[in-house]
Amino acid sequence: TGSTEAAATQIEFLNKTADRAGIPIRELAQSYSTFVAAATSSGIAIDTVNTTFAAVTQTLGALGISSDAAGGALNALGQIASKGKVSMEELRQQLGDRLPAALSATAKGLGLTTAQLDALVTSGKLLGDSQFFEAFARGITTSFKGADAEVTGLAASIARLKNNYDQALQSLGDAGVVDAASNAFKV
Repeated sequence: TGSTEAAATQIEFLNKTADRAGIPIRELAQSYSTFVAAATSSGIAIDTVNTTFAAVTQTLGALGISSDAAGGALNALGQIASKGKVSMEELRQQLGDRLPAALSATAKGLGLTTAQLDALVTSGKLLGDSQFFEAFARGITTSFKGADAEVTGLAASIARLKNNYDQALQSLGDAGVVDAASNAFKV
């Protein structure tokens, strides 16, 4: 993402988003970084990328859908960004298989019917640009009312515990405690 400060901001965003969605950060980090790389290299603003990421993970977390599905959905969105064009393969199959009603949510976000969206995608005229990603995030957010609340339940609580454990280990490593303990036990 550029500077060390920008990277720290992105890591903080990722931590907060994973925690709010009740999804282990370990399971989202690679998908997020791949999505960010594909989208930003295609000229999509990081704010749009983050809004889309948050909408997808929050919705999947609220629906109790696995972090593997989040990774698959982000992979499909990354492919759309890389190609610069929306195809039915990504929209209906890859996204639709992981995120219920992805097609209708996208249509809603774009202000179209699903038939109009289908025709636009089939004709190859729907670009995978910032406008698409903003509309996709908006459509998901409005289609899944209540999905923007912090996810609760046992699975979300366990994910948060994992995230806190990972952050504690990171803090210990940053403080040099892990290196000091390792050196103390060297023969």
